[in-house]
Amino acid sequence: MLDGVIEWMDRVILLDDQGSILADGAPNDVLAAYEEEMKEAGIWRPKLFPEKWSTIIQDPFHPLSQTFMQTFKARKDQREKKCHQSNERQ
Repeated sequence: MLDGVIEWMDRVILLDDQGSILADGAPNDVLAAYEEEMKEAGIWRPKLFPEKWSTIIQDPFHPLSQTFMQTFKARKDQREKKCHQSNERQ
């Protein structure tokens, strides 16, 4: 998942279905210029783009903030459950 890390990236390399370089550049440039090609190829864009992670997490009312917190909590609960089950078996 690129959400939460895309803002730290300084380069994105986009390959076509033959493995040839289609685009190579700054994330904002590549994601904006090749949006249609990415959609046609089934390549998803980070949910945060073009927003910054820091902006979203500082605003608890931002829709993405709420979604990501729910996802984070669900994954955390799932990991804790697996860890608990593993400890019970030992």
